[in-house]
Amino acid sequence: MSEEELTIQKLHWDNIKQGYPYIEKDDDNNGYVFGIEYGIGLGDTDQHWFTSKVERDKVLKEMVSDDDYLEIGEPFMVNPLVTELVTKAFGLNRGRE
Repeated sequence: MSEEELTIQKLHWDNIKQGYPYIEKDDDNNGYVFGIEYGIGLGDTDQHWFTSKVERDKVLKEMVSDDDYLEIGEPFMVNPLVTELVTKAFGLNRGRE
């Protein structure tokens, strides 16, 4: 592992939608529902989205083995505080189901 510990974590679009109420309930991200979020240095992150778990997991495995990324095993969860701040900022009703 390098001096700066870079992390990578699996994402799922449905989880992201739950955290951002301005994303429409039926939005499927054009089929790109399997993602990864990874460090790019100095505390910054980036995301990439895929249409299949197989494709996503292949890229994740390559990044872990080739680039010394540390995979975070727990599911990615949107911070509830972020959801609340976004809801207030956009004046949205959280019970929009």
